[in-house]
Amino acid sequence: MITKNQKKILEFFDKNKEHAVNVNQIARLLNISVGSAHKIMQELKSQKVLIAKKLGNSIVYKLNQMHPSKDAMFSELKTLNDKNNFKKTKIIGTIGPACADPLIIKQMLNEGMNVARINGSHGDFEDHEKAIKLIRTASQDVPILIDMPGSKIRLGDLPQDLEIKKGEEISFIDIDFKDNFKEALPVNYTNIHKILKPTNKIMIDDGNLGFKVKEIKNKLIICEVLNDGVIKSRKGFHMPDLQLEYEELTKKDLEFINFAIKNDLDFIGVSFTNNRGHITKINNAIGEDNLKVIAKIETQRGVDNYKEIIEESYGIMIDRGDLGGETSPETIPKVQKKIINECNNQGKPIIIATQLLDSMIENSVPKKSEVSDIANAVLDGASALMLSAETAVGAYPLETIRVLTRVISTVEDEADFNGIEEGIKIRNLTDSITRSIKQIVNEGDVDKIISLTSGGYSARMIARYKPKAPIIAITHDKKVQRQIKLLWGVFPVLITEKLDNSVSTNQKSMAINLCLKQELISLDDTILINGAVFPNHRKMTNLIEVHNVKEVLNFFAEENKND
Repeated sequence: MITKNQKKILEFFDKNKEHAVNVNQIARLLNISVGSAHKIMQELKSQKVLIAKKLGNSIVYKLNQMHPSKDAMFSELKTLNDKNNFKKTKIIGTIGPACADPLIIKQMLNEGMNVARINGSHGDFEDHEKAIKLIRTASQDVPILIDMPGSKIRLGDLPQDLEIKKGEEISFIDIDFKDNFKEALPVNYTNIHKILKPTNKIMIDDGNLGFKVKEIKNKLIICEVLNDGVIKSRKGFHMPDLQLEYEELTKKDLEFINFAIKNDLDFIGVSFTNNRGHITKINNAIGEDNLKVIAKIETQRGVDNYKEIIEESYGIMIDRGDLGGETSPETIPKVQKKIINECNNQGKPIIIATQLLDSMIENSVPKKSEVSDIANAVLDGASALMLSAETAVGAYPLETIRVLTRVISTVEDEADFNGIEEGIKIRNLTDSITRSIKQIVNEGDVDKIISLTSGGYSARMIARYKPKAPIIAITHDKKVQRQIKLLWGVFPVLITEKLDNSVSTNQKSMAINLCLKQELISLDDTILINGAVFPNHRKMTNLIEVHNVKEVLNFFAEENKND
């Protein structure tokens, strides 16, 4: 197997195929002694991967372009890199008609999808159960997020798509009166004609279609069309000039919570979250179950109360479509950055959703502006990016996942998250420990972080700092293993023995050997082990150990002999 230092040398020659270098240069490249560098170069020369020749008073080495062993070793290097090419920003894909097949979902997972989402606004519980079955047929390990529809205002079902032109007139009606007004478009908001006034704006389909109210006549809301487009069934309906009160816990919400618990789902999305109390009610309804709440910030009140909403939730989703319909679109970039920063400060996962790759609903390639938008979300420190219509009903669900993975990986390859800690306050020992982990990893050439974490807290607190090394989270809880797949840079491994608060030699040895078996680490890797040792309360971390894998396993073996 290729060693860590051989890998670095091969990567250097792969990028600099015509270069010739001496042992001193290699020693500086690897930060090792000249003697060690000489030994490695001689090994590669003996395998015919490198050739040596005299240049002046020194020996220089070049890649042997002609020898077949070179191809074999580079093939092994590619396999090794593929296994260790950890995309750190996660991808959520929405399951719908375009990917309603376990084979397609499996391919989406292979292309980089980490979490499967079910949109609760479309279909009934029977449809949602079918979607869950499809997902779990594809993989038992993929976490599932279901979005509750909440009190979102939507158009009703239309007989067919309706093409509209700027300047035309169109009418809307409370859905309860739709039978009396056949030409009007139904809206699921009781007495909507009583709250709207002339000149008020209406936005449909994540703000893509705009209308201005001209008059209210016999319950009809008569509007002027502000731009060309196509109106489709059940699209979101927004009235940005009004501050509406959304019901915080409906009978339907309780049905969704019970459905999610019954089906052992991992996350539940709460629409139109306005304040802390809204999430408290949801958490109380969930009770003792380990269903995690993702609060969706998509109203001005939600933006105003974002800090308290983040405190009460497991994670946050910024739904830019609904937020753009409820607020001014030009404020969204600033709001997005502000909420991402606070989520990182509190150690909560943050999902950016809506219109990431809208053009790929119908086209196989993205727009350059979409690529820039994705790149900025990654650089801002988002935990995950979510695809909606792109995978649910789009023509290219696999290509969309592939493009998003490629953009994320390319951006992460050059990303510098060293400034992110400036926005994270030090409030307790865990904050200090996890900040130190970032510094040790980034400055000490640590290859992997191994976090022993029963409930995922330690891994979550490390992830907010965006360290260079991947975080391998070891847990004994199957549901936690799924849930922490949402966290930035975290890759969960399930261990059979229940973790306690000792982080014993046996637990560390089992964790390291498990990672070796799964080829997540190699014997010559430097690893940082983290966990919570004898804490007197949950949700803290206080252990840092740094080891060479081979050396620490030898030490454990000797210790067992002495016992």
